[in-house]
Amino acid sequence: MAHGSLIIASNGGDDAASGIAAPALIAMRHGKRLFSFAVIADSHLEPEAAGSMAPRSNLRNRSVVEWLRPRSPQFVLHLGDIVHPVPQAEQHDNTLVLARQLFAGLQCPVLYTPGNHDIGDKNDDTAPAAAVTQQWLDGYGRVFGEPFQVHHAGGCVLLLINSPILGSGLALEATQKRWLEEQLRVANGKRIFLATHYPPFLAQPQEDTSYDNMERHARHWLLELLARHRVEAVFCGHVHNLFYNRFGSTEIHALPSTSFVRRDYSELHSGAPTDEFGRNDTGKLGFFWVDVFEQGHVARLVQTHGGTDTLELQLPGHPKDPGETPLGVNLCHPWCAQVELPFNPPVDPFARRRVRNDHAVQALWSAGIRHLRAPVADLLDAQVRQRVADMVALGHRFTFFSAGMPSAALLALLREHAPLVGFWECVMPVRAAPELAACAGAGDADAGRVRAHQRRHRVCDPCLDGRRPERCRDGRRSEPGPGGRGLAAGAPPSRGHAAARHLHGHRPRLLRAHRPDRPQRQLARRRARAGRLPRRRGDGARQQDTRDSLTTPRLPPPRPPPQKDLHDDVQTPLPDDLCPPRTGGDHAHRAGAGVSEQAGTDPGRFPPGVPSTSSRD
Repeated sequence: MAHGSLIIASNGGDDAASGIAAPALIAMRHGKRLFSFAVIADSHLEPEAAGSMAPRSNLRNRSVVEWLRPRSPQFVLHLGDIVHPVPQAEQHDNTLVLARQLFAGLQCPVLYTPGNHDIGDKNDDTAPAAAVTQQWLDGYGRVFGEPFQVHHAGGCVLLLINSPILGSGLALEATQKRWLEEQLRVANGKRIFLATHYPPFLAQPQEDTSYDNMERHARHWLLELLARHRVEAVFCGHVHNLFYNRFGSTEIHALPSTSFVRRDYSELHSGAPTDEFGRNDTGKLGFFWVDVFEQGHVARLVQTHGGTDTLELQLPGHPKDPGETPLGVNLCHPWCAQVELPFNPPVDPFARRRVRNDHAVQALWSAGIRHLRAPVADLLDAQVRQRVADMVALGHRFTFFSAGMPSAALLALLREHAPLVGFWECVMPVRAAPELAACAGAGDADAGRVRAHQRRHRVCDPCLDGRRPERCRDGRRSEPGPGGRGLAAGAPPSRGHAAARHLHGHRPRLLRAHRPDRPQRQLARRRARAGRLPRRRGDGARQQDTRDSLTTPRLPPPRPPPQKDLHDDVQTPLPDDLCPPRTGGDHAHRAGAGVSEQAGTDPGRFPPGVPSTSSRD
């Protein structure tokens, strides 16, 4: 049975009728790069004995220093837990000096903010270490200077605060509060970044106080300052894991450690923990490289994988980067569910903590993927909906899908949260298209902000070709129609194929359906003009076409990555879109090996009989 989907594309933005405002957009990167800096968290350096091998954490951090030094960041920011021995340990002071010497190898300014292993824990009787004292603060100051500082770079203000003393009752706490409020007042109108060891929160601003966040009163005080002064970003450590949150227009980055993963966070994953009960899960180790532009910043996670020798690392992608990976991802599994970590000594031995696994989101960012597809039920869950708003603010686009005739409640939900909806996809048999179009037309009349389009397929999976939006999946073509009339505007459902193309920030473009009764000769001429290949081809012809494409000396100029629908096919170098991807990959692998053998004697020449131009446009 032929199935289809009705696509409704939202314009985004505020909607007075719906009573909901679009999420506050994070500042995207624009303009030239002003400067770059690196951020390290939780290095946990250990004492070194003469004549013995250095501890693993020390080797890992030396490798990071060696990688950063030739790249000359403007400065390196360290978020605390510089050393592993707690302040009452015998080797604590000597390890502080060792850490200062190790990071001096960066040959650029290093800015430190203290962690609980450096000056003592926050004021919590259940914490595994003693609370901060003035004596330990003095010892830290002799090596690293003041525990809260202000620095300036490229017209931006960087504020480093001493988070372990918040809620301590020490005189220094009141002094720091007055200092921070004054610095924010003076910096009014400038771009502000803030560094702290403890994160303000991990999942929700109103969450209970735990070992891994700030005490509630101190948290509310700090968050109010962030909102009032529109702080651009907060960088924090302590949790040895990556978390991303948004508070208004402020991005809150919690960083992984460069040394080890805390075992309690192995409970984030449904599988068994890796080496050392998750402590040596090297895929979760790394640091940040931050590029600051004239507008916006890009904070990239650089994964070190626990390397202790020369690191060969590359900066990953990010959704703020120009262009876009021509891929979309189906969010089949729960992607932002909160997990209750069990109470487990030595941290939080009497209470559970609710956290969220952000590793999947980070993987999307590293790949530069923006377009996501999820069931419409994600809009029903307030917790997931808030996370959708965070992602939309960062530049992601969501396609929400449903099956069956939409109810009035569903249409009301879509209208209410229209700023979060890039596409609504309703999957139904094609025979129900008139009724579905009428339903969407009513929604269009009510909301005044959506347009509907129909498309029909031979299979249930609604896909458009990733390279040419005007080409249908079965090889036939469709042409742009006049006026962009959609089904909601009263156009009758077509017997052939139609598709909607969505350009971010614009209304979608309707493509006129191919007529099944079009003369075959005319269709053949159009295929020839477009450089199309016949629909059905044997394996031998596909292999030859693949060889031709791999050995073409003149390729067409790369096209800028379009804002693509999630369901677009992946762009590949294979010349036949209808070739199964796995088979095509095998052909490409074998053809590439053959070409390498034949052309190995002269890389500048092609083997005899290989055409010098491609048969594809």
